[in-house]
Amino acid sequence: MIKSVKYDTIDKIALRQKGWMWFLFVITLQLLFVFIGMLFR
Repeated sequence: MIKSVKYDTIDKIALRQKGWMWFLFVITLQLLFVFIGMLFR
């Protein structure tokens, strides 16, 4: 019982970190596209 709960929390933390990684990745991509758009305007 305790082990499964522990693993559940670890999975939730991992998912949260993955979500943050995707969030930052998307933001950087958007900034990159804006930067490129400014360069080639």
